[in-house]
Amino acid sequence: MHVDEAMLAPLRERYGEPVRLEWEGEISEREHSLATYNPNRTHDVTLFIFNRERLALIRKPGFEADIWRPPGGGVKPGEDFVAGVQREALEETGLRVQLQRYLVDATARFVYVPEASLAMPPRGRAGSAGVAAPTAVSRGHGRGLQPGRRYDVHWRTHVFSATTENDELSPQDNEEIQAARWGTLPELSGPLRERLLATGRAFWRYRVALHDAAAKALRG
Repeated sequence: MHVDEAMLAPLRERYGEPVRLEWEGEISEREHSLATYNPNRTHDVTLFIFNRERLALIRKPGFEADIWRPPGGGVKPGEDFVAGVQREALEETGLRVQLQRYLVDATARFVYVPEASLAMPPRGRAGSAGVAAPTAVSRGHGRGLQPGRRYDVHWRTHVFSATTENDELSPQDNEEIQAARWGTLPELSGPLRERLLATGRAFWRYRVALHDAAAKALRG
């Protein structure tokens, strides 16, 4: 929404043209709730923060065992993009960063089809047995969604590389961030990639696509 073309155009001029990525996948009820809990936010910024060859990685409390990913978050309405990204980096890792490159501009379509046992059809109407045409998502943790009907959640992710001179990782937001550590790009592209895919979760498959595109851009 508020991260629009007027905000992005100067970033491309300053940090370079990103790789374009389009992704679509069916998500679970839990993933739908995560994607729609804040109706005013439909984007995230993911940061590949490097200290020489080291790459900053974070874990959140809800992550499966052995899951680590690059940090990131959202830019608040009215906030300068770069300042917002630097704020998120500081909150999630304790690192002060400088943006370097705009790596990936990803557009995602998350598809959710509620099951009859999980969704609550509108009062006085039965849910459709088949999948209807795509419908703009009704936000609110699945309430009022019709079983068998398709709901699309549109999302956009901006991936940037950044550098830091700081050595110590010390997250400031201890409620959202469980832990932070240094890893490497080969680790993210190897064992961590396989661990993300092994969860079977759509959101992690999306993250793998983002990581792969960013790693390729960094190598190019």
